[in-house]
Amino acid sequence: MGKTTIALVTLAVALLAAAPAQAAKVVYTRGGDVFHPNEVFGVNHRFAPGTLYVKPGQTVTWIDGDINSDRHTITSVTKAHVPRTRQAVNLCPFCFLANGHFSNPDDPNSAIVALKLQVGRSGYQTEGDSLLLQNRHRISAQIKAPAGRTVYYFCRVHPWMSGKIVVNRTGTAPRRTTAALAARPH
Repeated sequence: MGKTTIALVTLAVALLAAAPAQAAKVVYTRGGDVFHPNEVFGVNHRFAPGTLYVKPGQTVTWIDGDINSDRHTITSVTKAHVPRTRQAVNLCPFCFLANGHFSNPDDPNSAIVALKLQVGRSGYQTEGDSLLLQNRHRISAQIKAPAGRTVYYFCRVHPWMSGKIVVNRTGTAPRRTTAALAARPH
């Protein structure tokens, strides 16, 4: 090998070693309170995007970007435990999983006890893992679930807010094939 080849190989190895780790995927909170006198009063808090694709070991960052000053939890649950009906949102049978964030679990504006619950070296992947996202802040966690798993989560403060993290080998959404698109009802 010539000096030029050795120099190029050395440069390539140095660049690869200096390359940053996988970029974090980002989820934002969006929405807030909606009020129009004699028309509507409601809330439309949500996670955006609602579905995120990551590789095993990739970091996800949640950023508070809604119009209110509310806190949010990112509380992992099984698919069956994601609140999907008005009754499930009102009763919130799995909200207790995030109670440890607050000094008074009945008041999400009470003093903060913990920003992360059960999220340790094993990463964010198991029912009960929970993060507390404060107003105008961000919080991150490494997703260590294996490829083929989907991690579901919701907000204990606003139980209608939910999202999912699909873990696959590429960290990207699967491509739709022409056959799959043709099979969709019009």
